[in-house]
Amino acid sequence: MKLAAIFFFLGLFYCSSALSSLERRLDALESRLDSLEEPLWHVLPKGDLSWERCHLRGPCNCTYLTRTVDCWGALEPQSRIFAQLELPVDVRALVLSKNSGLDAIPAQLFKGLGAIIELSAVDASIASIPKYALSPLRDLMHLNLAGNRLRTLPENVFWLQKAMRTLDLSMNELDS
Repeated sequence: MKLAAIFFFLGLFYCSSALSSLERRLDALESRLDSLEEPLWHVLPKGDLSWERCHLRGPCNCTYLTRTVDCWGALEPQSRIFAQLELPVDVRALVLSKNSGLDAIPAQLFKGLGAIIELSAVDASIASIPKYALSPLRDLMHLNLAGNRLRTLPENVFWLQKAMRTLDLSMNELDS
């Protein structure tokens, strides 16, 4: 009788563990599907006027001299978070930190923004990054994704970032 009880509890533990694993996989899949539906920001043509438009029309601070778009905590947590932005094509540094509505990085988010060398998305609640989302950022040197909800990263997600000097993935939920 004791042996049957032990097997019963082991079975419950195994089912609980399997359900937990399945739940994590479903959460990741849901984030990935949401990222496919996300409308992307508008990429503005190169020039001084695009930086002025970025500054006047968007919620972020846009600085032409340093080619920086700083959206630190400026984006409204909603399902269409990136539709609020108009970014100049020659942006070099992008700050998306402290924006709790990001959840998933849309697969085509950085298309047309290949000049970015610094990207910061600290404490942005990011749970997933599609495999090729960072592909357009071939000159990326500094990436800070600390304090998010990342559990896994796609294989070779950083393989095109040959210039990468710093990568911060601390304070995430990454499986080792």
